[in-house]
Amino acid sequence: MLSTSKLIALVAALALLAVGVWFYVRPAPGDARDERRGDAGGGTAASAPSTDPEAPPRRPIKRVILLTIDTLRADVLPIYGNTRVATPNLSAIADQSVVFDNAYASSPWTRPTAVSMMSGLPSGIHGAAVKEIEVEAVLPDSLPMLAEYMKRAGYHTGAIGYNPFLSRSPNLERGFDRFDMFPRFGPNGAKHGREDDPVLTLENTTEVLTTLALNYIDRHAGDDFFLWLHYYDPHNPYVPPRSAFESLSRQPLPDDDEKYFEKIRALNRDMELFLRLERMRLDATITASGLQKLKEVVVGIRKWVPWLRDFYLAEVQHVDHAIGRVVEKLKALDLYDDTLIVVTSDHGEEWGDHGKLEHGHSLYQELVHVPFFVKRPQSTSGARLTESVSIVSVMPTLLELCGITSLNPAIYSPSLAEAILRGKEPDASTYFVFDSVMYGEPRVSVLSGTMKYIRRNGTMIEELYDLAADPKERNNLASDAGQAEALTNARSYLEEHEAWCERFKKKLWDGEVKLTRPDEEAKKLLRSHGYLK
Repeated sequence: MLSTSKLIALVAALALLAVGVWFYVRPAPGDARDERRGDAGGGTAASAPSTDPEAPPRRPIKRVILLTIDTLRADVLPIYGNTRVATPNLSAIADQSVVFDNAYASSPWTRPTAVSMMSGLPSGIHGAAVKEIEVEAVLPDSLPMLAEYMKRAGYHTGAIGYNPFLSRSPNLERGFDRFDMFPRFGPNGAKHGREDDPVLTLENTTEVLTTLALNYIDRHAGDDFFLWLHYYDPHNPYVPPRSAFESLSRQPLPDDDEKYFEKIRALNRDMELFLRLERMRLDATITASGLQKLKEVVVGIRKWVPWLRDFYLAEVQHVDHAIGRVVEKLKALDLYDDTLIVVTSDHGEEWGDHGKLEHGHSLYQELVHVPFFVKRPQSTSGARLTESVSIVSVMPTLLELCGITSLNPAIYSPSLAEAILRGKEPDASTYFVFDSVMYGEPRVSVLSGTMKYIRRNGTMIEELYDLAADPKERNNLASDAGQAEALTNARSYLEEHEAWCERFKKKLWDGEVKLTRPDEEAKKLLRSHGYLK
């Protein structure tokens, strides 16, 4: 047993160590990002969460649901102006929410955006988006994730969803009492689920995820909980129910279910081949014969585009119906009014807006402008805010709304809690950075006000758009002499951002970054979804 004097000395040493750790990871004094609040890196440091078992819980909000919908671009929803699609359940939530009209994902594909959202860090620091897409940097334990904070504060934490990048990420599993991210593969490569859960397939993903969510809410109705529910639809391959397609499509509908699903299978086969060849072309790994095949496939794909878009929209409607079931369950258990609900997406989707299909390859608006709205407990009305925000702010915002005042000194984006509570515009950000394309030439983008800058990091080709006058990014102003100041500012912001990331990475990883690499089973999983050749 330690003597009293030794015990005091040990406590003092631990206290000094804690101060030293804080000093080591805090932003450097004089860093431009410390001196401004409300910009892309203007977070504020605060104390670590209490781990004292005797400390009283501080949970002004008892239930939190983070609802993320894969591949959902903002402008397909009625609340953002689309009149073709019917999403009554999402619209009903939005009517009681603070809706951010100009919200942005940090990347055009799932994993880097998700890790940014759960860590409060840009991908320039967290390393979940290195060019080799199957490799991921493992964040150190000294940098807590959102679910870890929520768990320490007394919430039961659950994650339910489908996406191979989410189910295989060591960073995203941290802090969850129950982590049901699919697909899962067993030792023989066969899909499997938990003992008490059904097997997930792409054909029934939405239904099964909804069933799991309903079961979770039932099981934890008496608990304070944080549930992350991630729907895979409307991600390709598209398999919407016939009824969802029939209600909106302008295409001639096959006259029976068998022909309908044969049409779906044919479309998805062509789409899969096209995407595989196109990704090889973007990465400059395609052969001459592959390039010829791609030219042939492109001709057919162009004919499919109206069908593809309608199948996508049908899946949006299908997910909305599923969300309606979740809302009904919450209301049946008298939980809905008291639940904080956050709705957003990891990225958008391109339908030929800039000559391409799908996502992961560019940083244009169709891939980074996403829905984002927040329903507070007891809210009966909503508000619309137009100031640009980033969904990297999800973590600090939820912590502040839930009374968890322990923001890590590495938090990258400011909390939006005050804007949500008061329904007023947040402080204007100096700039936002988007990066980490999945395929093709590496790119980075900076948004400042309405001016958006994009740079290709290989050829150094630059693009500059005024989103107020040119929201579809058609008129590149990079060579316009009248925009020289805007171009200079964008370059300066990007240089500042990259320098800040490098400084913090050195503090975060005192030595070599730990990388996780996939085993053969994981590679098989990524290949089955078309992400690896």
